[in-house]
Amino acid sequence: MSSVAGVSEAEGPWHSEVAGARLMERVLGGVSGRHDTERRQQAHDYDIRLPDGDVITLEVTQHVTETVIETDNLIAKRRWEFACLERDWFVDVVRGVRVETLHAKLPEFLKQLEDAGIDGQVFTHAEVRTDKVRLAALGVLSCRSYESHDPSRWVHVDQQTAAQSHGGADTVVEAVRRIAQKKATTVGNAKAAIERHLLIWMDSTDLAVRSAMEGGKLPSCVPDLPEEVDVAWVALSVRQPILWRVDRTGWSYGGQIVEEGLS
Repeated sequence: MSSVAGVSEAEGPWHSEVAGARLMERVLGGVSGRHDTERRQQAHDYDIRLPDGDVITLEVTQHVTETVIETDNLIAKRRWEFACLERDWFVDVVRGVRVETLHAKLPEFLKQLEDAGIDGQVFTHAEVRTDKVRLAALGVLSCRSYESHDPSRWVHVDQQTAAQSHGGADTVVEAVRRIAQKKATTVGNAKAAIERHLLIWMDSTDLAVRSAMEGGKLPSCVPDLPEEVDVAWVALSVRQPILWRVDRTGWSYGGQIVEEGLS
């Protein structure tokens, strides 16, 4: 893989507008300047000024998995401390699990596992009897317990997206099409630029997208970009993001961002 010099943590999260501007500076070979202000309504985020004086406009946005975010928020609002348990538990659940039902039923089932002397167990759809299926029906993929060194007994819940491992390339194409249409007016307001670019940070919790981008197979389908958008960039929102580029002629690989000082 080719690499692109990275963005330092001081410049913001890997999926931020600032990080996106710094990334495009390095990819395009220009210097970014903030464009949108309180005085400019419906304005794009940055101008990238190239060495020859030409300007490329840049709008930075995100494609996030709303279900994962909403479920994480619901999980965080609950108190996962249960007096009936004797051990701490780590529980992996499916994406978009029903949090209210999980919170109500999970302690009883984990207690049954403790009473049976089971410290950890992985559940599959092939298991059709016993309490393991009832746990699976709650959306539990696996769980494991540890001796608690605290008077409280906690259950730590984490969403997993392994079941969403297919269709990643199609998801990317659809996200680009939808977001480009949504941002068309904002990007199209730039009249003096030689090109108008859109950078989309892709949610790394969507395993389908992550698998597709890390697998290196570019989409075969080109999204129908509005006339206001000349180029769309897709960056996987991870520590060393992978970058794809698409215009009306097709997709290309844009490199992988590597932190400064790393090869």
